[in-house]
Amino acid sequence: MNRAAARAFAIALVPFAAMFALAVGRGSWTQDLGPFLLLYALALWGCIRAARVPLDRRTILLGALVFRALFVPLPPMLSDDIYRYVWEGRVQLAGFDPYLLAPNAPELAVLRDADWARINHPEYTAIYPPLAQLGFRSLAACGGVTWFKAAFCLVDLGLVAVLALVLERRGESASRAVLYAWNPLAVIEVASSGHLEPLGILPLVGAIVWASWGGATRSALGQGAALAASVAVKYGAVLVTPLWGRRLGVRGWIAFTVVLAALAAGFLPAGSHLFDSLRAYAEHWRYNDLGFALLTTVVHDPQRARVVVFGIAVVGLVLAARWRVPLERRVLAALAIALVFSPTLHAWYLLWPLALVPLAPSSVMLAWSGTIALAYLNAHPAFGSGPITSAAGSWWLRLAEMLPVAVVAWFARRRA
Repeated sequence: MNRAAARAFAIALVPFAAMFALAVGRGSWTQDLGPFLLLYALALWGCIRAARVPLDRRTILLGALVFRALFVPLPPMLSDDIYRYVWEGRVQLAGFDPYLLAPNAPELAVLRDADWARINHPEYTAIYPPLAQLGFRSLAACGGVTWFKAAFCLVDLGLVAVLALVLERRGESASRAVLYAWNPLAVIEVASSGHLEPLGILPLVGAIVWASWGGATRSALGQGAALAASVAVKYGAVLVTPLWGRRLGVRGWIAFTVVLAALAAGFLPAGSHLFDSLRAYAEHWRYNDLGFALLTTVVHDPQRARVVVFGIAVVGLVLAARWRVPLERRVLAALAIALVFSPTLHAWYLLWPLALVPLAPSSVMLAWSGTIALAYLNAHPAFGSGPITSAAGSWWLRLAEMLPVAVVAWFARRRA
């Protein structure tokens, strides 16, 4: 590691180390998010600065490993989703189907432990797709929350390695990989909160890479299988599959269908109940909505507004498909449009387009990866105030989150 790389690494490490000390000293960031948000901003600055320094793949991976290793042993602080993952894995190991029995089902009372009270929405059955469930089952056989987080981080490191390798193969700077690898959003949401996103993002990136490499038949089969794996981890990935269109050909789409069917085969007894919680999520849930909130001021019926949002997503997808740019840029654009108008926008959802930023540079997505941290204020206090729950406060929070992104987008368009 040369002097410039060592300095970039040290500068990036300081805010993450301070976050770790803050968590250990206070027991959690959620008592007052103010200091955490300031350190988050510094970490993002360090990440962007590092992308301008010549870094080799080893240094990039070392940083990604060290930064994540700080938070894996700590309990999740900003989300409780991982407790649901562990629970659904344990339910399967006990011989039950998480698509048929919600956590509060009497039949599962024998499985309840000290973490059961942390499971969110215990009245709903499983929402995560079959491949995610199979992953939960395998990991639950090995351990609990810390084990899950460590496993997701290993997959995330694999994603970082792929990004750096692709950049090198293209003759571009591998340093751009740090825009995801060292980004505080990725570090916090995967290593601290333990979200499963890397399990779905890695095959999606693999499908994009396969679109550029390999023979026609082998490439189509690989892309189809990788896309299926991504959808089988997070249903939202289905949104961008049409962007492959004719690129897959008949064999590729057959591979896509066969892999999905094979992954779902073990859960066939659930039948249509496989999608019960997904339907409830699509019809009723709202959180940190941006474009959707504006839309509901015009279309006052929330259900009708959701139909309009679906139409906007379709139009955005069609425009992205017709855009004459590399596939990764079209996928990023389609994901970003969908998230802007989504009724529910958690911070970790942004990891999907963010992972493509090293391959398709976007100052807009980088800015959003910074301001999305303000969404934590919907649930936790900061700077002497409680969580933002009032309608007026929520509008101010939306403005604070998206106005800087809009300004960056305006300047980016002017420079284009």
